[in-house]
Amino acid sequence: MPGVSLEGLVQAGAAELAELRRELGAFREAVEGRLEQALQRVQPLAQALRVLEEEHLELRAELACLGLA
Repeated sequence: MPGVSLEGLVQAGAAELAELRRELGAFREAVEGRLEQALQRVQPLAQALRVLEEEHLELRAELACLGLA
């Protein structure tokens, strides 16, 4: 290819690779941010579920003591 040097192609490839790395880094940060937001929303639900499970076990134990289970 006339007018195209190997060094020019290498530099262009390196610049393209650097741009892709920047884009992937920005994408990763955005995804991690959204995951953190989702985790913050889910944590109260997980805690409530644990409390309900404990209460369920306590109630089943009380039923068993009463001979109703």
